[in-house]
Amino acid sequence: MKLSVWVTRNCNMNCSYCYEDGVERCDVPIEEDVYIKKCIEFINSTCHRTSSKKLFLKFFGGEPLLKYPFIKKFVREINEKVSSEIRVFYSITTNGTLMNDEIIDWFKENRVECALSIDGSERVYSINRHYKNGDSSWNTIDALIPKLVDKGLKLSARATYNSKTADSLYESVTYLVDRGFTILKVVPDYFDLNWSPDIIPILKKQIEQIYHLESTYPALQINLDDDNLFIGRKGCAGGYSMFSLDRNGDIYPCTYVVDNSSFVIGNIFDTCDIPLRYTDGSNLQRPSCIGCRYYKCCKSAECLYGNYMMSGTFEDVNEFFCSYRKILYEMKEMLL
Repeated sequence: MKLSVWVTRNCNMNCSYCYEDGVERCDVPIEEDVYIKKCIEFINSTCHRTSSKKLFLKFFGGEPLLKYPFIKKFVREINEKVSSEIRVFYSITTNGTLMNDEIIDWFKENRVECALSIDGSERVYSINRHYKNGDSSWNTIDALIPKLVDKGLKLSARATYNSKTADSLYESVTYLVDRGFTILKVVPDYFDLNWSPDIIPILKKQIEQIYHLESTYPALQINLDDDNLFIGRKGCAGGYSMFSLDRNGDIYPCTYVVDNSSFVIGNIFDTCDIPLRYTDGSNLQRPSCIGCRYYKCCKSAECLYGNYMMSGTFEDVNEFFCSYRKILYEMKEMLL
């Protein structure tokens, strides 16, 4: 079972590509002990009903470390009260600006996998990532990286790029590798409205260089959103064994649709036994994709909530998504 817990909607930064860009959020007040108790009931019930023996629990935001004391309490209660039959794996995606030695040590002690949002070198990073007053947060992150690497955390770099930084993608990846990251999740901002056809051949060259780099260093793991390319799933486990839990207790099938009330499938304060169902895409036609060589295996048949975010429907994607997926397929075919 995969569960993303939105511990806060607030953030101390204002990154230009953020899905919350320009939106001021106020967290719903909650009774933390009751919230955690209900969440554990939901976890135990759903893992039992789906025969899940593993729980992948991600702390999400906003900037989740704004609620660090709550996260500590949450993990302590999970460790004590989730069924002993369930093995729990913790992770967090953070901008890193609030991290200190205490938090780093706690992450290591509790085996929390840390995904640090960092887009590359200072030049690339500062294009999109900055505090709310407009200042870059680079100096804080630059000093943090060696601490994280030296502590031996379960660590990865989460690098997001958009139309402004795509031409520096290979530079960004090599910089992160040189700084000690061996696991990288490098993904485009699919929702950037400024992607143009002129950028596609530039991006293709960048990705070709990254694949070559990865083949040179076997220990390097670079995910370009290119895992399971040729499997061809129809829909996903969202609503069955994958959920996002909002701060008010609402349960969603995917992080992409959190805040859209039409996708709420239950609330932990009402019941822990929600109706379980897969997100089934087997009957979707995707008319704009018919005739494409990769129609049967494209992610547009799997990530239906991503489709919805891009186009407002489960059946359509935007032009950039289509172009990018074709780059990945073509590159992979060359390497086979």
